[in-house]
Amino acid sequence: MAQPIIQAGRLTAPLNSSVSVNMIHKISVFYIFGVVMLCICNAAHSNPSPKPIDMLQVQISKPFPYTAAVPGASDSMASQLGFYTFNAPNASNSKLPFVDYQVAINNSTQAVYYVRGTKQYSEMNGCLESLRIVSNLLAPLYATSAQDIKGATLMRKSSDILIEAMCSYKALSPYVELSLNIQSESQYKEIDNNIKRKYAR
Repeated sequence: MAQPIIQAGRLTAPLNSSVSVNMIHKISVFYIFGVVMLCICNAAHSNPSPKPIDMLQVQISKPFPYTAAVPGASDSMASQLGFYTFNAPNASNSKLPFVDYQVAINNSTQAVYYVRGTKQYSEMNGCLESLRIVSNLLAPLYATSAQDIKGATLMRKSSDILIEAMCSYKALSPYVELSLNIQSESQYKEIDNNIKRKYAR
């Protein structure tokens, strides 16, 4: 019996073959399915599933531990502003009060530009207590202290890193928000200068 012929990744049958068209179709489906599964397995092996990372462990001006799941995806903000952002789940055992946080990645260096976390409170006192806790947690990394808190705002500069945390009411929200921003000052200047040059009139 004449054998099916594989040409350029496609199964064909010679004119004098007794193999049915239906049989060739089934073989083709299995062939394509095998190729797809192989690609999926290779992608999973090369790009393992990311795990939650404690916001305190994310290093500013260093690459984020995990790369984009779809590297070729487009992001309008990335092309316009020079950086892109995504939300990352905070580790369940993190002592920071944030469930998740935002990460910004510098286009030119692929390094972390900033991390930002927010949480809502029903009253100011609860937010202020969390602000003091955040200050204590940041102390070993950035030498923050209670003296850095002025009213409802914490501000501290440590080398190239700027730390800003505050309790404030946003727009018309009835809730008070605790926000924490940790960013690279040198990257901020670089990105800001690039934007000014790009959109200079």
